[in-house]
Amino acid sequence: MYGISHIKNIFSGKVSLSILSFLLFFSIPFGTKKFLLPLEGRTITSETDGVFLFLNDIWLFVAAIVFFLFLKKKGDVYVFFKKRGSGVFLGAFAVIALLSVFLSSHFLFSAYFFLRILFGFCMGFFVYTIVKHSGFLHAAWGMFAAGIFQSILGVAQFMTGKSVGARYLGEIVVNESTEHIARVSIDGAFFLRAYGTMQHANILAAFLVLAFLTGVFLLFVSFEKKEKNLPLLSLVVAGLFLVSLGVAATFSRSGWVVFLVSLSVFLCAAFVFSNMRKNAVKILAILFLVCVGIFSVFGWAILPRASFEKNEPSVNLRAAYMRVGESIIIKNPLLGVGIGNQVEYAKKNGLYERFDVSRASDFQPVHNIFLLALSEVGLLGGIPLGLFFVYLFIFFLKHGKKNSASLWLFSSLVGFFVFGLFDHFFWTMQSGIALFWIVTFLFILSMEGGRVETKPS
Repeated sequence: MYGISHIKNIFSGKVSLSILSFLLFFSIPFGTKKFLLPLEGRTITSETDGVFLFLNDIWLFVAAIVFFLFLKKKGDVYVFFKKRGSGVFLGAFAVIALLSVFLSSHFLFSAYFFLRILFGFCMGFFVYTIVKHSGFLHAAWGMFAAGIFQSILGVAQFMTGKSVGARYLGEIVVNESTEHIARVSIDGAFFLRAYGTMQHANILAAFLVLAFLTGVFLLFVSFEKKEKNLPLLSLVVAGLFLVSLGVAATFSRSGWVVFLVSLSVFLCAAFVFSNMRKNAVKILAILFLVCVGIFSVFGWAILPRASFEKNEPSVNLRAAYMRVGESIIIKNPLLGVGIGNQVEYAKKNGLYERFDVSRASDFQPVHNIFLLALSEVGLLGGIPLGLFFVYLFIFFLKHGKKNSASLWLFSSLVGFFVFGLFDHFFWTMQSGIALFWIVTFLFILSMEGGRVETKPS
């Protein structure tokens, strides 16, 4: 009994929860994983071929312990869902997704992907609960610090053309001759795209956009205080420069588009609200200087990449994948082909070849999370999931708390959905799933008026 009581005293304290929150958010982009077993006898080439234990799974276990032992009696964490009913839509989606597992031609694939989505829900819910008691500020600092760290790592990868020794944090081991790794050609020279400790440069770009918006949120918090902490303010500005440099080094054009869209949403919304307008002007001036600095250092690499060619392979493949998704939806409109089963179904039915995707290495998920979701869970699953987010966005626009935290998370989610038009990792990959649902549940908390800083109870 002494042991449980002692642990409870440790974790229930506001300082310990704040440290836990910071560490959890700092570790979100770490891709550390341990292979457990293959799926349906597959040769392991990626996380879609086998079952892995990820670092975020361990954090989910820790967060669950903290919640069930120490936090569940400190308030009704279901208030948002109980009062507004948006949880009905999310629950309906989960039921249909579970049903699709049993209708799938590859049961193990679908069951594993369903568990991944379920883990994403749980991760978001437990993080929501922890941040509710520790405050947004510690979570934001953890995420911003992670963005700075990942940017430095990514720029080092770009400059050296290989991995930099962070394998135990999840970095993929790459050298100058490694094949099938994302590189970019600039004036005839090939450069390794920054990927940090994540699986792909595009996923890193999504996280760094979130980290940059987090830094902008921290600027708002700093300006809202009566006493300005100039060293801390300088640190945030320097961090914004480093994170934006990391975004540039990913050479993710979809990431660059999302960066501009999300930041524009954040600042435009801030100008609309009179209580934020003055600080928004200050931040706009700071961001202009950051932009000038980035282009002065990295413009030679950004400008040649900032365009799309008509017959570019990545563009053609994305268009082909969309036609694959549309074909599946037309044939399986109600329940889809089973969550996690789109690629296997398309291969079995020759859909890739039909749309001129001939190389086996290009047999990938539909690069659009909306079409991908509909192809796997059908209209019966896709509609309630869509209504869940429509409800959240409408509630935010009409009744949500208009504060810098809600703007930060709203603009981040808008960016995620824009990214979802061009990629699939928010639906298919553990790191993307966890990131997506953590931000979603934090957005819910921000509309409930969650504290920015921890206050004495």
